[in-house]
Amino acid sequence: KVINNQSITLEDLRRVAAHNAPDFIPAAAMSRETLFEKLLAEKIIKFGIVISGQGPEAYGMPEMFTPMQYINANRTLKRLTVLITDGRYSGVSYGAAIGHLTPEAKRGGGILYLQTGDLLQLNMRLRDITLIDRAALQKDGTIQESKENLVVTRKAIGKKRLQTINKRLLEVVPTNRMRDVTDAARGVIPNALAEAVGESYQPTVKNALAQAGD
Repeated sequence: KVINNQSITLEDLRRVAAHNAPDFIPAAAMSRETLFEKLLAEKIIKFGIVISGQGPEAYGMPEMFTPMQYINANRTLKRLTVLITDGRYSGVSYGAAIGHLTPEAKRGGGILYLQTGDLLQLNMRLRDITLIDRAALQKDGTIQESKENLVVTRKAIGKKRLQTINKRLLEVVPTNRMRDVTDAARGVIPNALAEAVGESYQPTVKNALAQAGD
């Protein structure tokens, strides 16, 4: 399904391959589908599985152990994918898993607007996720942060997903709802408690994806 999305072009794949693995030189006649499979097999790229709408306000921040286990139970998926979510993980999860994204989808974070075919650069050490500027990539092969205002260009997508999140909230038992709490970056504690202890939070790690809605 990912490669069937025509927004991922052959040139996109060639440019990403040149950036991630300069020594890898694909055959000139290699098709888009063949190159995609080759890059996955060589671990030059991975594809992301995004599960949004799992944050504290949206869904009580459920444990993502179950979807992670489904991925790890499949030998192919285990090698080729990374799970990205605004839900949470506990110490029993393992594998390529990114969670606790902030702002969460319900608060209009960048994860709300992601769609199949987006190109992301993940820097685990810097804890940074960047939505790649496809125009710059196709022009000269450089990896740059997209300047696209997702709130504007993908307004319809965000609106539809927020409607789904809000509708689902009506089905969540009151004891599982988390309101008036800080975000995942600040521990998901009651706002009143955060104010009482004089907490002040200043982001120290740039996260282009999470801040896309700003």
